[in-house]
Amino acid sequence: MATTLAQLRQNRLNVDLGLDLTLTSGDGDVVFGTTAVRNQAIMVALAKLWPRMARLVVESTSPTTTTLEYSLSTLRDVEAIDLIGGTAAQPVDKANNFRFLYDESTPSAPIRRLRLPSAPGNSAFTSIRVIGYVPYKSELSGDSDTLDLPVEYEWVAVTGARAEIYRRKLNERVNYERFNISNRDNDVTVNELLTLYQVASREFDDAIVMHRRGFSTGHTFRP
Repeated sequence: MATTLAQLRQNRLNVDLGLDLTLTSGDGDVVFGTTAVRNQAIMVALAKLWPRMARLVVESTSPTTTTLEYSLSTLRDVEAIDLIGGTAAQPVDKANNFRFLYDESTPSAPIRRLRLPSAPGNSAFTSIRVIGYVPYKSELSGDSDTLDLPVEYEWVAVTGARAEIYRRKLNERVNYERFNISNRDNDVTVNELLTLYQVASREFDDAIVMHRRGFSTGHTFRP
């Protein structure tokens, strides 16, 4: 079952921030912001995964013998194209030369255009299989929304959310009224906050590099 935003916040981010391990009381602790603030931090971290980390997706479109340009519905970045033929849907050829355009003339409804240098020109091709990447979902409307990030990568997003939370705490310190009334005995210095933020940011970058996009085309076998 896919992880919800609430589960990621309660089971992972709260624990990572050192909040109460009991889910209810941990969610009620506002030292690192309200639940809405922590949700926002998670969504920012998810958005920052692109383009270094992304979800590999396969999309198909129907070719014609004369058409050069095709519209795609989901892909954001194309890595490879297979020309499929036969009832067994086996690749019979590949397109090594293509252009992919992510047209943002209308930001709310971008258009994905795939252009080949020449039409397939062979009625034996039954489909064009396009392999590429889409960003992990980062716009989540509420606690019950589910992630499409694999469970084994959730810790990466949590690391980024922790860095975002620390960045927010630094921003709070530039607010004079908050700083002026803070309890000096329990206060965290600017340098301490900055160090926490820098360490968390480095951990986030390192985590993304560890799990960067890994699609690989065919390799020549050498005995």
